[in-house]
Amino acid sequence: MTGPDRESLDDLRAEVRRTLGTPAVRAALAAVRAGGPEPDVRPLYRELAAHGLLAVSWPVEYGGRGLGHAEAAAVAEELVRGGVPDMLHVLSIQIVGLFLLQAGSAEQKARLLPELAAARRFATVLYTEPEVGSDLAALRTTAVRDQDGYLVSGTKVYGLKSGQSDLALCAVRTSTGATKYDGISLMLVDLRTPGVHCGTIPSIADERFDEVRLESVRVSPADLLGGEGEGWSLLTRCLAIERTGLDYSLKAERWYTAAIAGLDPAAVDAGLLADVGRHGAAVAAGRLLAWDAIGRLDADRLDPAVAAMAKYHTSRTAQEVATWAALVHGPGYGLHRLDPTAAAVLEAGFREAPGLTISAGTSEIMLEMVASSALEQAPDTGEDPVLRRIGRALADSLAAVDPAGPDVGPAALAALADQDAVAYEAPVEAGGFDLGLACGTRIAAELGRRALPDLYTGSLLAIEALAGRERPAVPAADLVAGKAAVLPAGFDLLAAGREAAPDAVVVDGGGLLAAHCVLPVPDGTGAVRIAVVPADGWRHAAEPAPGGLHRLPVGDLEIDPAGLVPAADLAPLLARARLRHAGYLLGLAEGALELAVRYAAARQQFGRPVLANQAVAFRLARRRIELYGIHLAVAAAAGRLDDDRLEEGRPGDGPGAELAAVETLAAAAEAALRTVRAAVQVHGARGLSHELSVHAYLSRARTEVTRFGTPADLWREAGSRRLAALRSAAGGPGPTDENR
Repeated sequence: MTGPDRESLDDLRAEVRRTLGTPAVRAALAAVRAGGPEPDVRPLYRELAAHGLLAVSWPVEYGGRGLGHAEAAAVAEELVRGGVPDMLHVLSIQIVGLFLLQAGSAEQKARLLPELAAARRFATVLYTEPEVGSDLAALRTTAVRDQDGYLVSGTKVYGLKSGQSDLALCAVRTSTGATKYDGISLMLVDLRTPGVHCGTIPSIADERFDEVRLESVRVSPADLLGGEGEGWSLLTRCLAIERTGLDYSLKAERWYTAAIAGLDPAAVDAGLLADVGRHGAAVAAGRLLAWDAIGRLDADRLDPAVAAMAKYHTSRTAQEVATWAALVHGPGYGLHRLDPTAAAVLEAGFREAPGLTISAGTSEIMLEMVASSALEQAPDTGEDPVLRRIGRALADSLAAVDPAGPDVGPAALAALADQDAVAYEAPVEAGGFDLGLACGTRIAAELGRRALPDLYTGSLLAIEALAGRERPAVPAADLVAGKAAVLPAGFDLLAAGREAAPDAVVVDGGGLLAAHCVLPVPDGTGAVRIAVVPADGWRHAAEPAPGGLHRLPVGDLEIDPAGLVPAADLAPLLARARLRHAGYLLGLAEGALELAVRYAAARQQFGRPVLANQAVAFRLARRRIELYGIHLAVAAAAGRLDDDRLEEGRPGDGPGAELAAVETLAAAAEAALRTVRAAVQVHGARGLSHELSVHAYLSRARTEVTRFGTPADLWREAGSRRLAALRSAAGGPGPTDENR
């Protein structure tokens, strides 16, 4: 099942923005903004419903537009960005409404959904009880059957918007059974029925908590969802709907935007600049995770563990951004330099943020879900079948290469040649198949997965750099055929902002001294160009260095001017190389994680598998979530960079694609280090020996995570790009080079 094209989503977004600009909606929105901490949003929702913008993914017969979840998400994004409070919409439409669509009877759908879509009625959820939080199966609210239906009695706490809602999706116990999961049912309770008493629970957030006491509340059998005792199965199936992470992603975006908009470029030091990049990348990754979950929901294949990953990452990111904003702007949330509205947003966000990792399932429950069903078996990524076949064939060929062997470089190169791996991404004019950057990152990932040196990224960088040269320094045909490799060197110094020519660069080829070299060379005019140096031009100058590395005095290198790439071509070439290496580091981390999970599942300590210990399982589950987000970031950036390369004249998305590449590489580098360290820890003392192969991942990470720049340097570059884009949009200056 394919989703909507970008043009149709853009048209829908434009429609939402036009609607928000109409007089009636503007007046309703102004009333909401003047309505205090928890305004009545129902009049505003009715105006939006009149334009068909509340339930766009619902069938037309129920008041919707018959569109998909992706279109609904696009509308929700634009509404939130336009200042529309979303909590009642999330509860009424995204949770209760979609629950009815999934599990309601035909009569229930026809009776209730049009009312919700038109904003004539609103809904909330009542799950939590005074002694029942995450362990929902322990609930005590009862529904006793009599000749007229059910009498519901109990107390529900920490609900939201009960005072503005007409009905509630309520979890009750209709019977007892062999387990506590038996006998749970779901009912729709009319909150205007006698016996319903709504109160408030003081909280630190603007949106108040509700306490709802149900005293023999009459509920009709027509308001039972599913059959008696089917509540638990319905909940486990439908709770994933709440956990796409879109609402948390939008909060993180709003708070991040408000935080960086108030930064003074002259006062942004290197550390803060890196934070701007790191938090911006986390917000972007959260949006990718949310949209991945939404796409799976559209295709009817949303795995609860994938939804748990999205919820975990997006809620934690929003929380961390809110806290960071408070630290950045200090007392008063920067009222002396921030717009008062932005300051109020950040102050309210700081109070709201702690609840985000509790609502809709705590972070610990999300980790439990990931640990139990997504560790030993990684989520299906829906990878293109052609790329899957290429990756598996290469993996089989690389399996025979010893990552700690003395000839690891030549052996890995031979395996690449055996599978014609370089040819898949290489351009047609160079003798390749031009399958795109997604294929290239997949190939690089397989090298990383086996803890082999990255002999792929440098070769593709050289092939693209030498394209169209009359006298290339190295024959592209040899690189495409896998007869030689190209080792990148000195790009870490470029990321650090070195303008002068370095005295020396470091090369690591896994013992492959027959390789060529590609490195950045300042040309004396303030610009940097890429040079491809044949093996004969650098081997004579190579000096052995600790750890099997080689130091190359740059002044001793023989550089043919014909091998220099024009400075104007550097940015797109470097972005593509960085993303390939991000794919490699992702593979390195995934390989280490697979070893750790396999070992922890098999290793017995204290009479049980090491993986049965929550501390171990949760640590590995965090890594799985992090790596899945990076996988999505690599795929998204590959598509954008390929689009840039195919579009004549470099479209406007180019700088954005380059930002995505640097952020993805920085995130992949840090994730690789964290994952490798976790894998070694899980293996214990054996992980430090040659008895097991996990040590090879630690050794490889030492050089590969900084090949194109240290994470700190990359984050500073990302932060600089983000602030420059913000200032450009506002017509002001960005951070200076000194800030970097």
